[in-house]
Amino acid sequence: MSLSGSGSGSGSVSADDLHGQWEWDSTACDCASQHKEIIHLAWIECDIMNLSIKRLTNCGRILSFGFFEQKAKFMDITHDAIECTVDCSLCNKNNQCLTFDYCVSGKRYRCGQYKKQYEPKKVVYPKDMKSKTQTLEDLERIFVEIKPRSSIYNMYSNNCKHFAVAFWRLFSQRIFGQKKAREPT
Repeated sequence: MSLSGSGSGSGSVSADDLHGQWEWDSTACDCASQHKEIIHLAWIECDIMNLSIKRLTNCGRILSFGFFEQKAKFMDITHDAIECTVDCSLCNKNNQCLTFDYCVSGKRYRCGQYKKQYEPKKVVYPKDMKSKTQTLEDLERIFVEIKPRSSIYNMYSNNCKHFAVAFWRLFSQRIFGQKKAREPT
């Protein structure tokens, strides 16, 4: 599976890349994903605007007497993504970070991570997984399988949070055998 984007970055920078301080991992190996064992998987969130704008936005949400709060389901305005760290058993390159997320331009799967993020919403380590070793190939299958709610990104009804919930739910079903994830939809 090929990764979207390039190490040098091209085109415009998205708000989450800017305020979440996106950092490309240009040292990631090119080995096949079945050789990359998951050593850490996290559901993370980062800011999509600077702190001053965020404060103004939150004031506007309060002044709207709950209308926008209800539309936003009383959630903070942040960007959610699934981040994993892998070790390659073929070339022995360790601690490679990859991120799966969804934005206005569509689903993304990139080498790198958001350096400025909040505490992870959920975290899984290999010891938490019930049976066999999980590889990057397993996550790539989930990424391909996840479909956005509609073809158009929508801040309220088809966004990064919906993508992260769907990703985590499918991962939980496959790895832990859970019928339903416990995360909000």
